[in-house]
Amino acid sequence: FGEPTNLGSVVNSSSTERMPSVSADGLTLYFSSNRPGGQGNHDIWITERMTKDGEWGTPENLGPPINTPYIDSHPSISLDGLTLIFASNRPGGSGGEDLWVTTRAAASEPWSEPINLGPTVNSSSRDLGPCISADGLELFVHSTRSGGQGDQDIWVTIRTTTSDPW
Repeated sequence: FGEPTNLGSVVNSSSTERMPSVSADGLTLYFSSNRPGGQGNHDIWITERMTKDGEWGTPENLGPPINTPYIDSHPSISLDGLTLIFASNRPGGSGGEDLWVTTRAAASEPWSEPINLGPTVNSSSRDLGPCISADGLELFVHSTRSGGQGDQDIWVTIRTTTSDPW
């Protein structure tokens, strides 16, 4: 890896930008931010570029149904770009922040209403930082749930096929 370079003022603002997740083709960057123009406390934003060497465009808020007046952050995009898993403290969770999933039929289609990944994946603590493996069969998360070694530990849930539940 080379020396990190700042993405500049088009992507970065005076607010907090964190938890980047880049598409497999390297042309779309998902991240969370509390910048103005969002739906709530922290929202998920995207920025795109035409080529891997190109400049990133002005970030756009993903809007509803992904972003809400609650915290919506920690995006992780699947290899095919059709599944987005993120953390949120919206109503309907197990407590703290939970992991939610939204899907779309094609990159040009809208995202579905997010679904909570349920008690198999989520705990009553904070479950954050999802990272979907390239084959879509492993989901890594960091959590403050009990049974770990410290404050936030890394956990993994595995499924046999991408159509199986976690």
